[in-house]
Amino acid sequence: MTPAEVPGSATSLAEVERQVELRTSERFIASLVPVVIVIMILMAGTFWLVPGGQISALVALVGAGAFGIVYVLNRRGHRRAAAGSLAVIALFIPLFEPATTGNLSTNGLFVGIATVVAALVLEHRRQLLALAAGGVSLAVMIAVTSPESTPPVTRQGSLVSAAALLALVLLIVYALLRTFNEMSHRAAAAAQREAAHRAAALQALNSELTTAIEQRAAALNEAIGARQALAAKLQESVVRDPLTGLLNRRYLDENITRFLARGASVAILDVDAFKAINDRLSYRIGDQVLTQIAELLAANVREGDLVVRYGGEEFALLMPATGAADALVAVEELRAAVGSHDWSGIRPGLQVTISAGVFSPGVTGPWSAPDFATAQRMLGRADDALHRAKDHGRNRSEQLTS
Repeated sequence: MTPAEVPGSATSLAEVERQVELRTSERFIASLVPVVIVIMILMAGTFWLVPGGQISALVALVGAGAFGIVYVLNRRGHRRAAAGSLAVIALFIPLFEPATTGNLSTNGLFVGIATVVAALVLEHRRQLLALAAGGVSLAVMIAVTSPESTPPVTRQGSLVSAAALLALVLLIVYALLRTFNEMSHRAAAAAQREAAHRAAALQALNSELTTAIEQRAAALNEAIGARQALAAKLQESVVRDPLTGLLNRRYLDENITRFLARGASVAILDVDAFKAINDRLSYRIGDQVLTQIAELLAANVREGDLVVRYGGEEFALLMPATGAADALVAVEELRAAVGSHDWSGIRPGLQVTISAGVFSPGVTGPWSAPDFATAQRMLGRADDALHRAKDHGRNRSEQLTS
């Protein structure tokens, strides 16, 4: 946010000061002009009763009407139009009324009043123009006054009294303008302090809102992280066997083609006589045996190979980029790890072995880049090799290469 947009900045405070000056001027004029109108109406009535004063009475009534127009324009915010109306008054008096009556002193009062109100209506930097216009109006009034309409003595006295009255009016104007300007500056200073206070309050509120938004964002990110972790855990639970902790058949089906590229081997490992373990020792013991076998396979499988729970007591082993000889060696190491394990921790005297069927196709031919169907046929061939191992006495590995 730029300084001009921040409440309390130099730009906004200047605008506040201008608005305060406008409102103060409007209120001041709204209070002063009705008093002037009343005075001019009273003067019109007085002139009407004086012999030969009917023209002055008419001028006073016209001036009262003009000040009424000024009042309306000022209330509606048309300050320049109001000042223009006062200019009409100031021109009308010296060009018409003194030429017929020679009443310089009274008309000097009219000009002074018009000058005062015009100065107050105008903006501060144009007030000197109003004072200068008042002086010019008086000079014009003296210049156009007809000597034939006023005796010399009366004319001289009228000039002196008009000059004195105008000087008095100008002093009053100066005092009023000084008081008015001081009021405007004080009001502007108060507005500046209020604007600065509001700016500080707004900045504090913005800081609080920023902190609240940051806290909310942190809480939202934490919630999103928790949901993502939960989603990952749910996804993991879908593809992981709850008993053994190994990846399951679903994961194997979704990813098997990534592992079985050119030169890959597969194997199916089956627990020997597992039904007898369940029937003779209980399903609880059978579950413990499967869990222990899963731990042994995961601990001894080669890096890059994948072992999954294929179903029941069967496990599948995928061996990327592994030829027939190396595949058989890898499977034999796993079979030996299971056979040599001490199973007495589960049940004294318990002995568990596994049989394995290995399929290692050549690097060329229909097995070189398997799709899902080809991968399933490779597993089928490994299962055929497993049945051959079972038929040959169990606790052994058999391998097929075609």
